[in-house]
Amino acid sequence: MDVLSGSFEKIRTESLVYYHDGAIPNIAIPSRDLNVEWVAEELINTVVESSNRRERFFHFLDSGYSGLLAHDDESWTAYGWICTPRSDRVPIQLPDWIGDLDTYWLFFARTREGDRGEGWHKYLLAERLRAIYEYDLGSSIYTDTDIDNVSRFSIVSSGFGPAGTLRTYSLGYPPFDMKKIGRWNWDTSHPPLPESE
Repeated sequence: MDVLSGSFEKIRTESLVYYHDGAIPNIAIPSRDLNVEWVAEELINTVVESSNRRERFFHFLDSGYSGLLAHDDESWTAYGWICTPRSDRVPIQLPDWIGDLDTYWLFFARTREGDRGEGWHKYLLAERLRAIYEYDLGSSIYTDTDIDNVSRFSIVSSGFGPAGTLRTYSLGYPPFDMKKIGRWNWDTSHPPLPESE
């Protein structure tokens, strides 16, 4: 029985969901002298040091996701990804059925620890929104995050409003044979924003 339980994993995640109101925030590029580019294989090989992160980014490209990355020609500073209606699969934290919706989902945004607080998260959020609306003006755009994530400040100030909570169960042995089911509770209110650092 231990063999079966070891090869069958059940993971539950719960996140806050946000829907964008359609107004693109006007955010100036942070003052640092960095390049901002759409992620491609060559860029990954040039500025992403971690082999785990490189592997994940290649998987994202293979899945049909689009990523935007800020860098200094040697290493990354910040990035954020988009799952589109044409992507082959949904991000791992979402139920599989989200892929049946005609939506864009912003996910996996990070800023390098030493560069946080400079506005890169919010800037890349705005640039991803701009790109989506220029391509598909009437699109539905969502994002999700953990309750205690301070990025909720950037999300809310960029025109996203609460759209309930999402509970996802990942069943199987990652990364193979994963089945993701879940429930979107549209009417669940969001808690107050977390304390900023």
